[in-house]
Amino acid sequence: MWLALFSSERSSVLSDLDIQILKKQPDGFTFTLTKPRNTGDPRPLTTIAFPCFKEDSTLCPLKCLESYLNATSEFRSLPECKKLFLSTLRPHRHVSKSTIARWLCDTVTASGIDSTIFKAHSTRATSTSTAAKKQLPLNDNLIMGDWTSFSTFQRFYYKLLLSLGFLM
Repeated sequence: MWLALFSSERSSVLSDLDIQILKKQPDGFTFTLTKPRNTGDPRPLTTIAFPCFKEDSTLCPLKCLESYLNATSEFRSLPECKKLFLSTLRPHRHVSKSTIARWLCDTVTASGIDSTIFKAHSTRATSTSTAAKKQLPLNDNLIMGDWTSFSTFQRFYYKLLLSLGFLM
């Protein structure tokens, strides 16, 4: 869930993250996507950055990732276990985008949020809208959400949360 909120990525992108392209740096870590987000997208492959959150280590995506990789290290000897997210059930292979979406929905429900309104894709709207509310520069927010124009963000993401009263 942290990675979905910190990156504003769809479950399809999260399911494609591969630990072989993970680059750990002192201030966080990055993944470079191995294929375009959308079929036929002419833009260069994107790098997703997860910066350290030094204010609170319990909320730091780097600490979360390190803990997760340590917990799953015994399952990663097989070639088909190089994706970041592995199943909690045997044989512990990589999971599909629908499994990640279900995990996100389960987390939303466990958090007490109405899951009839907010779905897995809502993490995208929540993270970018909160960043906009905290006055993250517009261009940084567009990059974070992989949008080419502000109108797309405003029409489909920010507007949804405003209408539900989450950004008052």
